[in-house]
Amino acid sequence: MSLRSLAAYGVHLFTASGIAFGFLALIAVIQGDRLMAFVFLGVALIIDGIDGPLARAVKVQQQTPQIDGQSLDYVIDYVTYALIPALMVWQWNLVPDGWGLTAGIAIAMASAFTFANVNMKTADGYFLGFPAIWNLVVFYLVILGLGPWVSFVIIGLCLILTFIPTAYAHPFRVRQIPFLKIGATLVWIIAAGVLVYEVLMMEQTAADVPIFTGLFTLSSLYFFGISLWRSLN
Repeated sequence: MSLRSLAAYGVHLFTASGIAFGFLALIAVIQGDRLMAFVFLGVALIIDGIDGPLARAVKVQQQTPQIDGQSLDYVIDYVTYALIPALMVWQWNLVPDGWGLTAGIAIAMASAFTFANVNMKTADGYFLGFPAIWNLVVFYLVILGLGPWVSFVIIGLCLILTFIPTAYAHPFRVRQIPFLKIGATLVWIIAAGVLVYEVLMMEQTAADVPIFTGLFTLSSLYFFGISLWRSLN
């Protein structure tokens, strides 16, 4: 076996490690450890963000044609982006009493259609329809301390948008204003890290750190804005 083939298998193994962190996140959810659940999902998110460039660099399709890297990626993404967050909604009582199971099942089912959609992505780097980023939705609900009914409405809206071909920006693939995009992404990451520390470790609320909550909100609105612009054009 050549070094190129070994490198390709190594990239597939790296991709597959995302499911290991997903499993650890699953255990944390069941145990009620919100901090570690998001930490493990965050690691899985990082793996998902960098395995694509690695795969292209070592040309995994040519070196390991018997392994469909995209299918492997979709299986892991479904678990970490949709199934575990659906469990969070039910396990952590994020919606009104009596609606947790329904909301969780709806998230799991709608996300299955998302990953089966052959027109999921546009040529210019956007997703069409809400892209099943339920890990981030639940992160917002928990970090910002949104109430059960507000959370219920947001989840319902995202479920509806799953089947409407509106555009959603990918922070690393959309080409518009690249420097602003990178800056907004960095601001979001830093602000999110501070909020995780304050809310999940120090048991404060987002209102206790208004500067970082503001930065978190503004950077989120930037991506919402370019998504809305693309949807209307």
